[in-house]
Amino acid sequence: METIVSLAHEIRIRDDNDNYAMDTGGRQMMMQIVAEKPLSLTKWQEAIAWAKLVEIVILDRPIIDKSAAPNYSPSALKSLSLLVFWPNWKVRRQASSSLLNILSNEKALFAEALADLIFLDTTNGTIDQLLRRVPGCPSGDGWQVPGEWYVSTLKHLLTPKEPELDKLAIHTLLLASIQRLVEVDGSVWLRWVHEHRESKTWQASEVFRENAIQRVLQCKNRGVRNTALITLVALHDERLRADLWKHVESSIRELEVKDYGRITENEMAIYKCPEGQLYNTRVLDFDEAAGIKGQKGTSIEDQLAEIQLIRELAEKRRKEGKLSTKQKQVMDKELAAENETRDALKSLFETAEAKLDEARAMVIADSAGAFARSELLFDYCMPMTRSLLVSEQAARLFLAYRDACFEHSDDYLGTPCFIEKI
Repeated sequence: METIVSLAHEIRIRDDNDNYAMDTGGRQMMMQIVAEKPLSLTKWQEAIAWAKLVEIVILDRPIIDKSAAPNYSPSALKSLSLLVFWPNWKVRRQASSSLLNILSNEKALFAEALADLIFLDTTNGTIDQLLRRVPGCPSGDGWQVPGEWYVSTLKHLLTPKEPELDKLAIHTLLLASIQRLVEVDGSVWLRWVHEHRESKTWQASEVFRENAIQRVLQCKNRGVRNTALITLVALHDERLRADLWKHVESSIRELEVKDYGRITENEMAIYKCPEGQLYNTRVLDFDEAAGIKGQKGTSIEDQLAEIQLIRELAEKRRKEGKLSTKQKQVMDKELAAENETRDALKSLFETAEAKLDEARAMVIADSAGAFARSELLFDYCMPMTRSLLVSEQAARLFLAYRDACFEHSDDYLGTPCFIEKI
């Protein structure tokens, strides 16, 4: 558990008091209040002191090389990412005040770092999990930080006024696309971009477009990615839209459609069979006595007796669920072959599923662009609906194309019928 003592150790107390937010005695008193206090036991009064201490750690950090990129304390960033969402409104007010004070000095660089951390810890559930342990937090395991608080924090992160805000735009786009924030105010980021005249210069930059596209398309949270794609398309920049489609088209063209059409029902059965479990059990049904007959130097009677004994032992082991040495050897060999098949199909599935879903998200985000790219539908989507492996994923892309071409209605009987047939 994060403790405030890690922050306290980072404060450098100097002999002079110039530019200090408070005197040395005040700092030491604050450190005593919060030192060694785990987050789950922190009361709101102590959390307010914690927020003030974070501000001190950031603003009064020693800077050796002013030309180097700023190195912010991970503990301070982590603390502030929680304090701005604290259940008690007085703590949030102080944390917001501290954040604005930091941003007035550190500008967009700090906003970028904090936005990245908040996005990461929100999507992996860390922020909600930690704040549920705080005294005074609403009871219930399902409690989440409200979207209104995210909107407020995002607006603070977008306050820096300086050139080169293009990087801040890229770093805050994913945070602005989190579902709970979008449900409250999904246009915060767009309004901010349109308020800046120089935003047209960003969008004209190939570097900006490439970085924004890569950051969005590589986002592992698909809900966030899909919303971010819609937001980028909503900028109404033709070069940006063209670059987005270029990436999506290039990605889906890497698929070898014929490979997916050649997959057999037997291979699919192996793929669906749990790893370590033999699908083709027929390979174990063989006569272990085969080859004994005709052995030189052994009488017919002895051979028949040996065959009978082997078969009786084999039948006994079969009833007991045991395997003979030969059967184990055959099973191990067959399991290895099935594992190769399973791994190959898994790789094919993961590749196609990711590319088809990415294309589906782009079709939903830009229906006009999808309508102009019918080759994706006819050359990739339609053929892959016949694949035993990825028919369902291809069908989702097909339905996205359908919605792009025809208005949605409540009596879409074709949707369940089509999926059921697939």
